Amino acid sequence: MSKFYDFEAEDVMCNMHKMEEYQEQGFEILDFPCNQFGNQAPGTNEEIVSFCDAKFGITFKNTAGLYGERRYQMELYKVFN
Repeated sequence: MSKFYDFEAEDVMCNMHKMEEYQEQGFEILDFPCNQFGNQAPGTNEEIVSFCDAKFGITFKNTAGLYGERRYQMELYKVFN
């Protein structure tokens, strides 16, 4: 199974970039599961990690599930919203 850093992506100027270039610069992928948008991450934190690992072979870090809805938002999510 391919990992994220094995892929290449094309930028807006049609130049190809290997994702490993970003890893070398310290880029890291984090998972912030949230079940409030289309039931995309149901289950406990352990079930979510187990599913993602089994289905996709993830190697990035997972955080605990968070709430995106404003009245319940976690502080970190507010930064992105």
